[in-house]
Amino acid sequence: MINIQLIKAILDNTFCEIDIARDGEEALKMLTEATKEGENLYQLLYLDQYMPKLRGEKVMSAYRAIEKKKNLRAIFSVSISGEIEKMKQDNTLFDIYLGKPFNMKKIKETFQEAFKKTDLPEIDYMI
Repeated sequence: MINIQLIKAILDNTFCEIDIARDGEEALKMLTEATKEGENLYQLLYLDQYMPKLRGEKVMSAYRAIEKKKNLRAIFSVSISGEIEKMKQDNTLFDIYLGKPFNMKKIKETFQEAFKKTDLPEIDYMI
């Protein structure tokens, strides 16, 4: 919960809308609901690898399958994990891997990277 509060505090003053999932199951449900109209309503996702109920990589794996099936624009995803090097080697589901602990500078860097790569005028966030 502290990670969520930190990211939210850092990004609250930006031009984005932030949705928060309390666990992996809720995150996947929110992501799935956001695609009901045939498009992806989220552009950026910060996912902790150690979320309760369903790990971040399981959420992303299930969601990437939905993106592919519905031929959706891919969401830009940031993995938050204490095992950053292991995650980079073992997992291609995420665009950026952010280690723990992280700080304001790292969060802003991922935000800027996502903004550059998504090429969208606005970015909605899900944490």
